[in-house]
Amino acid sequence: MQHFQLENDLCLAIDRQEFEIFYQPIVCITSNKIRGFEALTRWHHPRQG
Repeated sequence: MQHFQLENDLCLAIDRQEFEIFYQPIVCITSNKIRGFEALTRWHHPRQG
């Protein structure tokens, strides 16, 4: 039942635009230069935060 609820919540979240994307740089420790980026997705669930 939990799996079904999660799947349903995910579908609703897409329609409600509850996802937020953050881009985080990947920095080389030795040269201190940016080597790339990673995308992180946060889900702002209306009941579970």
